[in-house]
Amino acid sequence: MSTLEQELAEELQEHGEDDFVVKQLRRQIAAKNSGQSAFDLYVTGAVKKAPPQS
Repeated sequence: MSTLEQELAEELQEHGEDDFVVKQLRRQIAAKNSGQSAFDLYVTGAVKKAPPQS
């Protein structure tokens, strides 16, 4: 089990499914498993950027 997965298990025991940290850890694990970089996730829409104003 990886470090992120261990941390997720600990956070789940302490705080439950609805905790913000638990949700963030699940996102990090999904990103790691997808093989995408943080840049790829940002550019592809994990965070929507507003179009440039002309």
